Amino acid sequence: MRALGNELASLAASDRDARDFATTELLAGLTEITACLDVYRTYVPSDPDRDVIARAMKCARSRAGT
Repeated sequence: MRALGNELASLAASDRDARDFATTELLAGLTEITACLDVYRTYVPSDPDRDVIARAMKCARSRAGT
């Protein structure tokens, strides 16, 4: 997770709308989304898996109270 969080932070650093997020915040968000996944694995190019990820993001927001 830490390696993925660092990769996400690297990507965010090059995006002017996301560069203000600290690596720890991004890692926490990524961890919450992962915890909310109701499947073992996703394949992002497939539409059903995009729905799985969207549900996980909604769950993570709810758990975070936002």
